[in-house]
Amino acid sequence: MTWMNIDYAYYTETFGGGDVPEDSFTKYLTRAAAVFKRITFNHIVCVEDTYGQYLYGKEHLFRALTDDELEACRLAICNLMDKMYVLDQLEAQALAGASSDGNITSRSSGGESISYGTVSTAYTAALTSQKAKMELFRNAMIEFMDPTAFEYNPFYAGVWR
Repeated sequence: MTWMNIDYAYYTETFGGGDVPEDSFTKYLTRAAAVFKRITFNHIVCVEDTYGQYLYGKEHLFRALTDDELEACRLAICNLMDKMYVLDQLEAQALAGASSDGNITSRSSGGESISYGTVSTAYTAALTSQKAKMELFRNAMIEFMDPTAFEYNPFYAGVWR
């Protein structure tokens, strides 16, 4: 599967990704495309080999994406793939009982007392909350898809008048 003409070469060479192994690439591309469609309310679609936006409320007008908009979407999908991969690795570690949260917060010497604390990150929050996970994914997309750079905001759920 290639979506938006993203292949492993694009992911590694153009985006500069390296987290997702080649043998898992299709799995993560498929998942990232599904999340991308969900977050953009399925307004960005492919019609007759052209990627564009459906502008609901404007008589279902289809507007082709500019080259810059399409590139922003591709980069956002690659970024999603990286975030998904890291999240999956952290989840696997948590399920295996391994924890990367054991950071030393204080240490005493005489009586040998060491205190450990946990570090809360967007990833750790995403492991326990679907809302936090979707926020992590949306932020990963916005990192490359500035809504103001599109003629029509791709994150807008409503209709355009």
